[in-house]
Amino acid sequence: MDAFNGVLLRISNELRDDNLNSLKFLCSDLIGKKHLERVKSGTDLFQHLKQLNKIGPDDAEFLRNLLVRIQRHDLAEIIDDPEYQPSKSPEGEDAERLNLAINIIGGKLGMNWRKVARKLGLTDAQVEAIREKYPFTLEEQGRSALVEWKKLRSAEARVENLIQALRSCSLNYTADEVEKELRT
Repeated sequence: MDAFNGVLLRISNELRDDNLNSLKFLCSDLIGKKHLERVKSGTDLFQHLKQLNKIGPDDAEFLRNLLVRIQRHDLAEIIDDPEYQPSKSPEGEDAERLNLAINIIGGKLGMNWRKVARKLGLTDAQVEAIREKYPFTLEEQGRSALVEWKKLRSAEARVENLIQALRSCSLNYTADEVEKELRT
């Protein structure tokens, strides 16, 4: 089972009946009424969306938007989890190192997350969208900024780039912690 199907299954298992009905309604202009009547679970709906090329391992933005529209932000966040990101980014050990670095750094940025995000190339609009999405948790804002950077840079996303951005923002202690943790 690939990671994306695992994400879809996890989301489907968390959907309540009213959530599924709301999703079906939102997709009614894409999927015919006859097909929608046969949809009994989230996985059925996701299968139709995959056939229509609305969702896939490299593009889950449509699904994320649907989940946000039905007020299931918790499920939308599953898609952003670095563990389930498509494998366009570094592979194998490099991907594990990058995910570990993102998890370490995300919790330590605090108010500096905006500065680091801009150093990594995120636009002001992206930074503001992250701030609005998580208005009360700096840790989640920082982590989301790093995940967004990873998605944008995909193959060029490297731990070394994160460490360089931290050092250029005078966050040397955090950069040292990441390097130390990655050595162990």
